[in-house]
Amino acid sequence: MFKENLLESSEKIEIEILKKLYINNGRFSKYKLCDELHISFPTLKLYIKNINIMFLDHYNNEVHVYIDKETIFLKYVTNISLDNFVSIYIENSLKYKILSMIYYHKNLNSIKLCEYLNISLSTLNRKINECNKLLSSFELRIKKFELKGSPLQFSYFYYSLFRNSGINKEIEPGLNDENLVKFLEKSMSIDFTYTQKLSVHIWSKIIFRHKNKFTKENFLDKFSLVNLDSFKDDITFKNLELFYSKFPLYKKYLAYATTCFLKSFGILSFENEIDRTLPFNVHNFILLKMKSLFLNKDFEFDKAVKSNILAYCNKQFYFKGVFYSIDKNTRDFYLNSHLSFLKNYFILDLFRDIKLSFKLNNLDFDYFKLLIVLNLSYIDEESKYTIKIGVLSKTENLALKILLKEFNTLLRKRFNAKAEIFSEKNLDAYDLIITNIHDHFSDSISNNIFKFTYLGVEYDLNNLTEVLNNIEKEKIENFKLG
Repeated sequence: MFKENLLESSEKIEIEILKKLYINNGRFSKYKLCDELHISFPTLKLYIKNINIMFLDHYNNEVHVYIDKETIFLKYVTNISLDNFVSIYIENSLKYKILSMIYYHKNLNSIKLCEYLNISLSTLNRKINECNKLLSSFELRIKKFELKGSPLQFSYFYYSLFRNSGINKEIEPGLNDENLVKFLEKSMSIDFTYTQKLSVHIWSKIIFRHKNKFTKENFLDKFSLVNLDSFKDDITFKNLELFYSKFPLYKKYLAYATTCFLKSFGILSFENEIDRTLPFNVHNFILLKMKSLFLNKDFEFDKAVKSNILAYCNKQFYFKGVFYSIDKNTRDFYLNSHLSFLKNYFILDLFRDIKLSFKLNNLDFDYFKLLIVLNLSYIDEESKYTIKIGVLSKTENLALKILLKEFNTLLRKRFNAKAEIFSEKNLDAYDLIITNIHDHFSDSISNNIFKFTYLGVEYDLNNLTEVLNNIEKEKIENFKLG
C-alpha cells in the first residue's frame, strides 16, 4: 500500500502537478504537463483552481499557482514542502477521515459518519469498500463501523498510516511515549535518533489508546502463542513487561506487540538482536547468499546492511501487509535506476530459495526486491560478475578524468562495474571497451565495443544499459557452465 492510495484519482493528479512544479523550481510547461498527465487544458485549469483553494485554506494565500501563455508557476512567500502538500491532501481525503474516525471513536454508525463527512450513505458504503480493499493485505476489515482484526495488525496498520501520512496532530508525543523512550534508553542502553523516538512515540500512542484490545483472548491463535513462547527469554520482552506492569491485564501482550515492533522497524541495535528465531535465520540465509556474489570471502557486512535485512525479515514475519514510506513513483525510480540483469536474476533466485527453504508464502516480492536492490547498491565490493571497462578517448585530459569519475558514480548505482582509462596491457581483462575513436583501430579487437558521445554521461549510460545487462547475462551463463 502507498499513501497515495488514500486519495481520489483527481487528487492524485493534483499532487502530480505540484510535484512537477516543486522539483522544477516552480515552473513547468503547461503543454508538456497536459501531455504527460493525459489531460486537456480546461481540465488542467480546473485542477489548478482546486489546488489554489487548498492553498487559500492552509497557507492563507501565501502560496499560489499561476498560468501564463505557455508556463505554469508556483509562487510562494512562506516555507513550503512537498510532503506537507501531500499530507494536506491525505488528511482531507474521505478514506483517511473514515479510518481516522474509526481509530478515535467508538459506537459509530452510518448516520454519525455521513453527517460528519457530509456525504451520502451510498458514498460512505463505496468508500468503506475501497478502504477494505486496502486493508485486506493487512488482514483487517471494517465491519459494523469498527476495524476488525488482531490487535497487533490494528496497531501496525495505524502506526504505518500515521507515520507515513505525516499529519502533525497524530505524531505529537505524549507523556507515556516519553516514558517509554526514557525507559528503553536506560534499561537497554539505546541511544535513539530523532526519527526512532518519533516512531516509538507514535506506536506508544496507538497501543495506549487501545490497550483494552491487548487481552489474553485476542492472542490465543497458534502464531501468537508460539511467538510468545519464543520471547520468554528475550531481554527486550522482559524489560517491556516491567514497563507495562502498571497494566497487569494487558502487560504481557503490550510487551509482546512492542517487542515485535522494535524488532521490525530497526529500532533495536543489531547487538541486541542475536537470537535463533525464524526471522533471524532467514536474515542469515539472505546475507550468506548475498556474500556469495563477492570475490572477497572475508569481508563483513556493516551494521546498516545487517539491520536493514533483519528488520525486513522481522516485519514480514510478525506483521502482515506493507505500507510504503515512499510513494509508488519514488519506489519505481529507485528500482529503475538501481536494477540490473544480475540483481534481478539474483533476487528472483533468492526469493524462490527463501520460500522453499523456510516454507514462507506470505512474503511481499516487490518490497523484498526494493530491499535487496538498495542494499546491493550500497555494498562497495568487487563481485564475481564485475564488469571491467576500458575507456579509450581521442584525448586523455582532465575533462576525460572528470567524466570518468562521474561515469563510475552513475555505473555503481545499477551495475557492479569499474571503468578506467584504456590500457593495452589490460586488453584481455576488459569486458567492454568504450571509445569515441571511429577509425579502424578496433578491427583487430574482439572485445565488446561501444562508441560514446560527448552528450553527457547520463545519455551514454542510458544507451549502455542494454549492453551491460547482456554482458552480465553472459557472465552468469559462463559461471554456470564453469
